[in-house]
Amino acid sequence: MPNQNNSRCAVIFVLITALFIAACVVTPALDASGVNSRATPFDVSQDIDLARGKTVQWGGRILKVRNDAQQTRLEVLSFPLRRNGVPNESRRSTGRFLLLRAGFLEPIDYAPGRYVTVVGEIVGLERGRVGTAEYPLPVVRSRQTKLWPRNSRTWGFLPFISIGVGFDL
Repeated sequence: MPNQNNSRCAVIFVLITALFIAACVVTPALDASGVNSRATPFDVSQDIDLARGKTVQWGGRILKVRNDAQQTRLEVLSFPLRRNGVPNESRRSTGRFLLLRAGFLEPIDYAPGRYVTVVGEIVGLERGRVGTAEYPLPVVRSRQTKLWPRNSRTWGFLPFISIGVGFDL
């Protein structure tokens, strides 16, 4: 008859292993097939014919959010993306763009300062303002949108591991 302590240890070991494996699961990446990876928002703002109708994957920091009757409009300060699609704010900005997403996005969730990545189609240019200066904003109609977690420590290539209790304020 097997020892009950050994059975309990085996069950605990399996549960802990499953927990660690579940913690390593990453969010699926956006489908970037067919993406024009060379065009930046700045490039497109200078020559819309460069990318109109093309699919891009851009991301950055949300600057403004506005819900209209049928869609949400996010003004985004763009940054180059890491391999996992996360905006890399340690690099120089690549311009601004306007992200259009059908339906309602909660402004508290998509608040200024949050990071977002979009895969979508370039549909045109709109005139925006940065201070008193006019600024041409490439407009991207979203096919896929990813809002990144507030905790930036989980964004790098290596996992962030910690043991303890934390609070996200």
